[in-house]
Amino acid sequence: GAGAMPCKSAEWLQEELEARGGASLLLLDCRPHELFESSHIETAINLAIPGLMLRRLRKGNLPIRSIIPNHADKERFATRCKAATVLLYDEATAEWQA
Repeated sequence: GAGAMPCKSAEWLQEELEARGGASLLLLDCRPHELFESSHIETAINLAIPGLMLRRLRKGNLPIRSIIPNHADKERFATRCKAATVLLYDEATAEWQA
């Protein structure tokens, strides 16, 4: 594994989105599907996964690519993951407003 993932703040994310429109980010929204449907960051990929898998992912014990369900999203992840900052967030992520 790659080891545990470092954390970024909501403020850091907001600055990235404002400065570069999220061009250097690959956002993985791990909230339940209905929350993703109601509102999400435009470029985010929805990954509705159980808490146990999310913990394994955060620790670096699970390859992200293996849990992306949609083929088009898998391709987008494969082409961008080396150049972009991959960022996971869920409903426990601090609230922030643009």
